[in-house]
Amino acid sequence: PGKVDTEFLVSFSDPLSEGISIQALANAIDVPVWVERQTVDLKICMYDRLYQDTIIVNNRATTALRLKFEVCKELKNHLELLPKTGYIQAQSQFSAQLKFLPRKSLFQEAGKYFDKETGVLEAPMIIRVADQTQPVPFTVQAVVTTSDMEFDITNINFGCCTIHESVKTRIR
Repeated sequence: PGKVDTEFLVSFSDPLSEGISIQALANAIDVPVWVERQTVDLKICMYDRLYQDTIIVNNRATTALRLKFEVCKELKNHLELLPKTGYIQAQSQFSAQLKFLPRKSLFQEAGKYFDKETGVLEAPMIIRVADQTQPVPFTVQAVVTTSDMEFDITNINFGCCTIHESVKTRIR
């Protein structure tokens, strides 16, 4: 936060092109409402089990402000923020409850929020604040998995072995 007066130099890979100098001026301010954790990590979650966490919202303004918690439509059947609306008092904190109950349809309904490489759910949440143009974003993160154990084979055949030897095989 504060006044910024800086110069940027845009350079080009072509050695014959001259750089372009740009002057930038700004007065950055902190928004009055902010969340304590930008990322809420629910760790490993299993389908059809309830997971809960608390979202702490802070207000640095000198007036009370109205908050509205929004969950994207793809996650409405799986995630809930309570209360949906509330008032945060001046220069204080507000606690909201996050309830996450992933159902088997989660991947079909919210597949775009899953990281393709890691399989981690990264869902964007928004808190809208009255008289604050910038909404307050945060992310809910979780590894969602089944509680069932699955094996790559159904039968294990150790073959012939005596009672005095050890035989092993690998399964996944």
